[in-house]
Amino acid sequence: MTEQLKILHWNCQGLGNKKLEILQFIQHHKIHIILLNETHLNPKIAFKLPNYHTYRNDRATLPGQRSAGGTAILVLNRLIHYETIIPTNSIENTTVQIQINHHETRLSAVYKRPGTILHTADIDLLLDTESPTIIAGDLNSKHPAWNSRLANQAGLAPKNHMNHRDYIIVAPDSPTRIPDQQNQLPDVLDIAILNKIHLTYDIVNFTDVLFSDHNPVIQTLQGKPSSSQPVTTRKITNWPRFAVDLHCAINSPNPVINSIAELDQAVSNFTTLVKTSMTKNTTVLDS
Repeated sequence: MTEQLKILHWNCQGLGNKKLEILQFIQHHKIHIILLNETHLNPKIAFKLPNYHTYRNDRATLPGQRSAGGTAILVLNRLIHYETIIPTNSIENTTVQIQINHHETRLSAVYKRPGTILHTADIDLLLDTESPTIIAGDLNSKHPAWNSRLANQAGLAPKNHMNHRDYIIVAPDSPTRIPDQQNQLPDVLDIAILNKIHLTYDIVNFTDVLFSDHNPVIQTLQGKPSSSQPVTTRKITNWPRFAVDLHCAINSPNPVINSIAELDQAVSNFTTLVKTSMTKNTTVLDS
């Protein structure tokens, strides 16, 4: 029997009270890796599932502000895996490396809030690797090329971009979002970007099984995930250099903010600066 790797991606619209239903779903479907977006997690709140290792990036919020956005990846403990930090601007992401058929493979859980511009440079950053790559989540990108009813600007950008690149965008052939609002129609929003994936795969859309207006989507790859003891990557950060680089990168320590949108953008920009400075000044130690 051919080995399989099962990847779930889902816009969960908040993880806080959904632990039991997720557990039941992943145990029933024998899921190896879970890619989540719109986790709505507060950094002070832990979220763990038995036998899975959790990687997460929560959206930065101000005190008293409601948690929103956020991405996470949960990987079976027995699989080889480690996190890769990739600072992006218009897309929230959590990214890990695993092995399929003993080849390094990159997986990213992504989210882009509606009404914002999708910068294809962020897709380039996530694909900047020799490894096969899967980017999955909700980019609020619509286009008939991946079975949406119509195209929006956030869909036209990656459609034009992929025409000049080697990747493809795939999605179920039935709506993945069933809106609660009567003035909105069901559509396909939950997609996967595949780059250098040469394995046979299929995608299944599961309706009415988990509590969200987005359906969980399972992508099954015909390949064997490599297993071992969980890999612990030892890193060291040069904090004095981090502080200097961050200080130099901040153009205005007290930006003028006149709206919620400007506040969100300022928080996003600062988060990117912190992640960039962290990555620049962090070194992986030899095992």
